[in-house]
Amino acid sequence: MGGNNNDSVTESCTTNLGRRRFVQGATLTAVGMALGSPTASASIGGPGVLVPIGGRFEPENEILHEKLIDLGGGEDDVQLAIFPTASGTPTTSAEAFRDDFNAYGVPEDQIDIIEVATEDDPDTTEDESEWVDNAHSETWADRVRDATLLMFTGGNQLRIIDALTDEDGGLTPVGQAVYDVYDDGGVIAGSSAGAGMMCDPMIGAGESFGALKDGVSYEDTYDDDDDHRVFLTDGFDFLEEGLCDQHFMERGRFGRLVRAMWHEDPDTGIERNEIGYGVDENTGFIFDPEADAGEVCGEGGVTIVDLSEAYEVSTGSDALHLEDMLVHYLTHGDVFHFDDRTVTPDTAKDWDCVDDPYYDGNRDSSSLFDEFEIVDLLSRELVDNTDNSVYSEASERGRTLEMEFWQENDTEGFWGRSWPEDDEGRYAIANVRAAVWPDH
Repeated sequence: MGGNNNDSVTESCTTNLGRRRFVQGATLTAVGMALGSPTASASIGGPGVLVPIGGRFEPENEILHEKLIDLGGGEDDVQLAIFPTASGTPTTSAEAFRDDFNAYGVPEDQIDIIEVATEDDPDTTEDESEWVDNAHSETWADRVRDATLLMFTGGNQLRIIDALTDEDGGLTPVGQAVYDVYDDGGVIAGSSAGAGMMCDPMIGAGESFGALKDGVSYEDTYDDDDDHRVFLTDGFDFLEEGLCDQHFMERGRFGRLVRAMWHEDPDTGIERNEIGYGVDENTGFIFDPEADAGEVCGEGGVTIVDLSEAYEVSTGSDALHLEDMLVHYLTHGDVFHFDDRTVTPDTAKDWDCVDDPYYDGNRDSSSLFDEFEIVDLLSRELVDNTDNSVYSEASERGRTLEMEFWQENDTEGFWGRSWPEDDEGRYAIANVRAAVWPDH
């Protein structure tokens, strides 16, 4: 990676407003007003370790598999319990995960498939939908408590909540056992749906454009082709502060995470969340309470959105106009510190892109929520570019949303080959500002 020096990049960025439509004197709503004074720290929850994985957890991902095994006690001591509860093919899914971990050195007698599910696997003769009754079994709860590492498969996160809670919203014995493992210092890992269920409220469905334009639904919008609002529902509160989303850059979910974070409703007890985490596929974000930090491990990245200084400009509609979002994008080996919300890049990322950008001039984008588009905007089109702001938009059914990302004096960007399983360079990006608004 070469570079072109441009000392004016960080000097001029504080006065650059680009095409943002800042409205003087408009109605403003700050996160600090809703939740008290904005804090400079984030909470990661209890004494256990959380590892949300953004989906498509590949068998070939040796580094992440071995990291999970180590967190659970190592090959000799880990006790792995696999929850196929979210899956539509519970036996098939569970056995695939069992075989993967066995291939990385975990003996089969240290792997337990927890038979709690709501769906029947069409590839077996057994009716796995009857497993849902096992969630009320103390015997199965005891088997869960024997584990040091719980692995939740992908599928539909609503199935996990339905299976592990009773009609009154309390925990079943197996649901309580999951919390007991976590409270005892165990590891809870989950891929896709298994990641989404870790926070409360939980994102159940929705798309970025519909979320930013039309808002939030408390009814499932997954099968409604005409309703793309973000669906918020009850989840588990392992992550005490913040929301988590998955398949993040692959499915362009930046907008739906932002809308879910900004939403508040006193009638339901939902408060705004200052911080949110979007995890890419085949990637884990390891929430380590001892280090008070989160580390990225995997092929993709983790987007961290901080709304502690954000404010809303009234649009007179359900569409969201939000200013001064803070955005970070981390890849393998990068660490996010929860106490002061700072980023430490992996040591392999030794090229300072902001001081010495490689790309000369950027492009406007009309595909804001396409796969990995925002990664390109944050990296090649911004922190690794001589230009200090970049504009994008998205349009559906004759309606348009606009967005801008820009640098400030504290913006940082580093590049290097930190993921040893390929030769591609990856970025660590910190303190980019962003705004989103509707084009009326």
